[in-house]
Amino acid sequence: MKIVKRGFTGIATLALIFSTLVISPQKTNASETDVQLAKSTVNSYIKAVEKQDPEEMVKWVIDKRFTSSEQQKSEYNVILRNNEFNDAKLENIKKTGETIKATISLKRKNDGRVESVELPVVKDMDSTWKLVIGDVSTRDEKSIVYDTSEKKSSNPNMSTLSTAVAYYEFDLAKQGSCCTHTAYSDSSFDMTGYSVGINGWQELPSTNTKVTVVYQIVKKGVFSDDVKGEKIIQDFYRKKGTWYYETISTFEKESGVYLKITNPSSTNGVYGAGNVYQ
Repeated sequence: MKIVKRGFTGIATLALIFSTLVISPQKTNASETDVQLAKSTVNSYIKAVEKQDPEEMVKWVIDKRFTSSEQQKSEYNVILRNNEFNDAKLENIKKTGETIKATISLKRKNDGRVESVELPVVKDMDSTWKLVIGDVSTRDEKSIVYDTSEKKSSNPNMSTLSTAVAYYEFDLAKQGSCCTHTAYSDSSFDMTGYSVGINGWQELPSTNTKVTVVYQIVKKGVFSDDVKGEKIIQDFYRKKGTWYYETISTFEKESGVYLKITNPSSTNGVYGAGNVYQ
């Protein structure tokens, strides 16, 4: 019986070793395959951008900035004409745990400076890999005007303003939640000067919570939004009360830009709406 027992133990040990040798490479190969498929997706998107082909571009991305593929294709036609960057290159792609991220370098057309964006690549519901756009922005630090306002603002004399060029409305979740924490004006606009006015309200209804909202002038790009000017408003302004009026400045008279609204808070959501004036 002892001989049989030893033989059984030996066979079991060999089986365990063999299974380890077989299973571990399978896991490694699966991980390597995921990275290669994700890499192929990113390169396919870059090629579609180079060809300026919106129909092909939408096949390879999940773009959170748009609500439908038709809107996405239509906007991509405009974005391609106004693109601030060229010569996009995939510099690196890596998998950490279950997350795959691609680092893409972009060259600014106006001065040749190179910037990088790191974007996630995820498996879509149809099991195809997609590059995710919408959570990352590029910033030309030499050309951004930043400003922060904590003071209460009275409604301005609206007769001093031109007509509204865009409307915005938002219901933004806190950072880290599954819901959206960014919104855009309902249309793009061309700036006639070096600043625009924003007049609106922001609050967490039924509370006195002090909210912080980031308002940016952005130009949508094929890999990210490019920030041109920024205003941070810190306080609550009641929908049925005194609204804020602030200006956002830029270094250039920008065309084809949007107002982007972001909730930076990790503790509370925020509601609001308003108009952009020139």
